[in-house]
Amino acid sequence: MVSGGLDKDIKIWDIDKKSMSTLAQKHSDGIRTIKFSPDGNFFASGSFDKTVKIWNKKGDFIRSFNYGDFVLTVSFSSDNKKIAVSGVNKGVVIWDIESGTSQVIDKKDFLNGVVQSLDFHPTLKTMLITTGDMKHDTILWNLSSGKPTAKYRANGFQKYTTMSVRFSPKGNITASCDEGGVVKLRDLDGRLIGKVIGKGDNFHSLEFSPDGNFIAVVGSGDGIKIWKVSDLLSKMLKDDQSSLPPNEVIQVNTGAVTKASFQSYSDSQGTIPTVASSDKSGTTRIWKIFDPTFEAQKYPDLSKLLATGCTVLSQRLEQDSESRKDPLKVCSY
Repeated sequence: MVSGGLDKDIKIWDIDKKSMSTLAQKHSDGIRTIKFSPDGNFFASGSFDKTVKIWNKKGDFIRSFNYGDFVLTVSFSSDNKKIAVSGVNKGVVIWDIESGTSQVIDKKDFLNGVVQSLDFHPTLKTMLITTGDMKHDTILWNLSSGKPTAKYRANGFQKYTTMSVRFSPKGNITASCDEGGVVKLRDLDGRLIGKVIGKGDNFHSLEFSPDGNFIAVVGSGDGIKIWKVSDLLSKMLKDDQSSLPPNEVIQVNTGAVTKASFQSYSDSQGTIPTVASSDKSGTTRIWKIFDPTFEAQKYPDLSKLLATGCTVLSQRLEQDSESRKDPLKVCSY
């Protein structure tokens, strides 16, 4: 796992050994974003020093690109050969990592606000980009033609900025979240197929799980909310209601969560699905997620589950006897 922050340092964490090393080379200003390539062999760091640096997974420096503005977000293409960068006042720049050649999507052509987020499609030569536009909050951009393929229209006049967008791993669904606490699922034609409103939340980041079955969302609160994608879709199809409690809420009490991403962690019980979180206190955590299938296979009874050290589960069982029927699936690691 890799982390970075306002101290300009990049830290590599070995979860198995519970050790951390700091890279000797650093940015000259705070780090805003870090993203791994799809194959896991490289990662990119974007900084307020207006550059993006590429590293291999061991932390060896590969090369640097000068974006020329504060970097907000980066994304690798599915073939690991290109990286897209967006910032505060410029548009999107896509670099070929090996040759250094670039393609520029000029902000003035279609963007009315800051590009907060972007994401490459897993198979198609298409990119999902937030626009900052209050009428069309997200666009699909065709990388071959250099033109937008579709504009996703907000429902009415959107009051809040779309902060994060992602393709599902299969590429058939797009997800977005905004400052008003709304999560939207769309098909590639832009049709709204799922929607949920978080109570009192100001969402700024979301991620699909690797299998595409779950979505984790973080905002102004002190927790991570996880919804099952199929629940969002069925709820939308049944009654078009946006009120749907999360399947799980991971409470983080040391400060507002800034980012969450799904990970895989292996121990003596096998490979365990987890979520990594970072918060404003400067703390990074790994959280175990126990889906029903995993629980049935690895922890057939409650006593074995408690034996793994799930204090959160133990506390909930003491407070609510009804929880015994549906044990809490999130345990702090």
